[in-house]
Amino acid sequence: MPIERSCRTRTNAESYVRKVDDLCSEYGVTVPGVSADGTSHDLNLTVQLRPFVEIFESGLRLATDTSLEAGVGDAAVAAHQADSESTAATNGAAAASHPATTAPATATSK
Repeated sequence: MPIERSCRTRTNAESYVRKVDDLCSEYGVTVPGVSADGTSHDLNLTVQLRPFVEIFESGLRLATDTSLEAGVGDAAVAAHQADSESTAATNGAAAASHPATTAPATATSK
């Protein structure tokens, strides 16, 4: 398994992470090198960014679908769409880290 994938959290993992964070705080459990405050802040940031991730993913799907319908850069767009769908299916919200700035290949004259 590539390191990039193994570092992403599962879809809807926030409730579990929150529960673990609460239990660690309640029982004074610490992990060397891991800040409990940092973990809480990261979790809160993830929850706050979710609406933006959903908007950007929706925009990417619209642009990709439009490009495919227009026949512009079919191979590059299809490959990017397949990669995006695979990533989204694997870990949902973690797809936010997927670069949304990748432009489809430009059309060439036939």
